[in-house]
Amino acid sequence: MRGQALIELGRTTDGILALDALLSTEDCHSLLIAASSARDAGLHGPATRYLDRIAELEPESRPLWTERTLLMIHAGDFDAASRCAARVEALPGGALMGRLLAARAAAATQPLNAALERIGPVVQVDEFVQEELLHLHATADVLATSVEHFGPKYLPEALAKLQAMFADLLDTGVIGNLLTDFLIESADRGFRGSLEEWETALARVGSCVVDRDDCTIPLEMLRSAVTCWKTGDYKSLLSLPAEERELLEDMLPSAFARDARQAS
Repeated sequence: MRGQALIELGRTTDGILALDALLSTEDCHSLLIAASSARDAGLHGPATRYLDRIAELEPESRPLWTERTLLMIHAGDFDAASRCAARVEALPGGALMGRLLAARAAAATQPLNAALERIGPVVQVDEFVQEELLHLHATADVLATSVEHFGPKYLPEALAKLQAMFADLLDTGVIGNLLTDFLIESADRGFRGSLEEWETALARVGSCVVDRDDCTIPLEMLRSAVTCWKTGDYKSLLSLPAEERELLEDMLPSAFARDARQAS
């Protein structure tokens, strides 16, 4: 906790010194948190140290190889990320997560439909629900990674493809949940692309999910968030119900949120 706090305060050197104290422990969970914190701060060397320590203790740990994959994606080494994702897929219980991580690595360099091919034609219900939230978040990461690198132009075809892939899970509201997670990820990363590109893409996404009641609210929130982000005008949120508006205010920059509260 000390290391994380110091990094967040901009005292990176002190933060890493605090996290390095964990290298003498055998607490893989804490080491994993240290690696994730360092990765988020762009400190790939320290992150690698903590993962190497986990590898000494638990070389076949699925969280280890998952975090290595994410680190390689963050570092821009997508070939290495694909190899790490293959290790995740080969470990017990890691088949779907490994394929999702491979798709995320591919989404940084390939059109989204091509990246989604890494997951396979159909996602099995039992495989998905074993770790539903993790798998859902990983799928949203694939979409967000594509947008981060290419903008929103590939989203409509991807949503159509995902509905086919998740065919046996549609009644659970998986697509609506996926759009919600995608909104959160996109707000964290910024909405790459012009407002016009987003409006065109989201109109087509809306056509893809027109019969899915679970998608109505997250899609409207996504439209409002994009408009607000691109124009800087929080009046675009005022048409939303208060609860949804408050959720978006929490996701979007604090200065904008202040303006939104004043406008409302």
